[in-house]
Amino acid sequence: MFIQVTTKRGGKTWHSSIVGSQLTSPKDDERNFRVFVDLGDTTAHPHYWIVTDWWLKDNIHKTHQEYLKKHGGIRPGNPESKHHAIEESRLEQWKDRWDILGIFE
Repeated sequence: MFIQVTTKRGGKTWHSSIVGSQLTSPKDDERNFRVFVDLGDTTAHPHYWIVTDWWLKDNIHKTHQEYLKKHGGIRPGNPESKHHAIEESRLEQWKDRWDILGIFE
């Protein structure tokens, strides 16, 4: 099992990359996950989104392709950039999904 943690303290997005994104089908035996953590401020408890690796790769790929389509197939500003922002709203179905890790009984 591989779990990668990505955090943010402020702002509306997490930083990611298009590198490795691809159309991917669901995996029943997924063993790789990404946990997105919104640390918020020091007066609030963190919020968590636990996402399967296959879904994230697929979602980044599809979202990036839609973005390129809106811009004539070329990323505006810096066409060589690999940066990809992930908005919290895209992860809503994964909020507090600790159960998918299969480690809590």
